[in-house]
Amino acid sequence: MARSQPDGYTVVLTPHSALVIAAQINDLAYKTPDDYDPFINLVAYYPMIAVRTESPYQSIQELIADARANPGKIRVGSPGEGTSSHLNLEELMHRAGVKMIHVPYAGWGQSSPSLLGGHIEALVAQPGELKGQVDGKRMRVLVAFQPQRHPVFPDVPTAKELGWDVANGVWYLLMAPKKTPPQVVKYLHDAAKAAIEDPQFAGTMAARGIDVDYRPGEALRADLWREYRVHTDILRRIGMLKQ
Repeated sequence: MARSQPDGYTVVLTPHSALVIAAQINDLAYKTPDDYDPFINLVAYYPMIAVRTESPYQSIQELIADARANPGKIRVGSPGEGTSSHLNLEELMHRAGVKMIHVPYAGWGQSSPSLLGGHIEALVAQPGELKGQVDGKRMRVLVAFQPQRHPVFPDVPTAKELGWDVANGVWYLLMAPKKTPPQVVKYLHDAAKAAIEDPQFAGTMAARGIDVDYRPGEALRADLWREYRVHTDILRRIGMLKQ
């Protein structure tokens, strides 16, 4: 997309982690939110920390207290190094002043069996992945990394309300090559906006633990820049970004 002609025929749907995390740690054809035209954000979800139901940890406070008393004892899985889930975990450790062991996996298909098998003490995953396990009473969610409580998990506290300002979600947005004609961008934006405003779409997303999260053009670019800078600080702190 970054190298394509700005004629409106090449459009990308991407998680914003590819823009605010991957773009900083990899040598890509794009670097910052000024290198493309983001024109609409569609949906978002925010990771959560869960344990298996047999776990002794009934709350995130109990898990953090044990991590503080026994640095390096608790192993926490994620979908991979440099993912939003991983960086939320790193930020929680930083703000809570504890050390846990991050265990990167190649996605939920690997991390969930590892948790259920007792090979790790906890994992970070998205609401849609956790819902089935929670409904089946195989996992228990301890904390949500989002601005407010999730309607699917109303009893799960957010990190923010417990005093840890950690709420880095995953947004899915559409973008086009820089200098795509404004009338083309508007057409694409309006079509996408109509789609996400369809109640059936919102219902389908809600059932999967995903929120409709509309953000238009320049407001979206400003939000991406904010997220970019937030992740610069986190990546530097954990040694994944040198400069």
